[in-house]
Amino acid sequence: MKIEDCPPSSDQPIGQSPINYPITRLSNYPIRARATALFALFIVGWLWLDARAQSGGPIVSGAHRFEKVTDGVYYATASGTMTVGANSPIIVTDTEAMVIDSEITPAAARALVADLKAITDRPVRYVVDSHYHYDHAFGNQVFGPEVQIIGHENTRKRLLGNTMEQYTYLSSVEPVPARVEALRKRIADENDPQQKGLLERQMANSLAYLEQVKEIKVTPPA
Repeated sequence: MKIEDCPPSSDQPIGQSPINYPITRLSNYPIRARATALFALFIVGWLWLDARAQSGGPIVSGAHRFEKVTDGVYYATASGTMTVGANSPIIVTDTEAMVIDSEITPAAARALVADLKAITDRPVRYVVDSHYHYDHAFGNQVFGPEVQIIGHENTRKRLLGNTMEQYTYLSSVEPVPARVEALRKRIADENDPQQKGLLERQMANSLAYLEQVKEIKVTPPA
């Protein structure tokens, strides 16, 4: 911020030296802040693009797409072949792997474990629940006793409760039949083969999700 002197007041008494009061000028501050933020954003974007260039782009394996963030750190997102819910960071060491968020269903979690073989042969030894929402923690049950499930005490408390009866979960399941019917109508009216294929995959994923949720057994952190 720039400090400047205030010009002499017009009502300064005659015969006295003018008093200069320092004032703070804020006019340049927002511009400076915006410029700094834009520069920081540019640097972050450049580093991300550089990392992508060095990693050769994402690795697609089954239901997942793995983006390498840095050595030993990956970011798993959906490839579009099934409903997986949350994006899952993966941390790989010399001896083991950690999964952050086990995704939306046991089926999605099993797919994640299988798809991980595209980036590492290390066994999963830790699963971290970032929080209790269904799309982040409902895959926990597929991990055996050799895997430690870690989470905040509040996450454990919530998952021990009626999570599957709460709005957050129900809002992901109850609208699916209507969505499927809407997709059926769109598929029937669609003339473009590529777009029709996309809609058919969306409908197949939705129908599969309705089946996959039937095996959920909510499993909280230990």
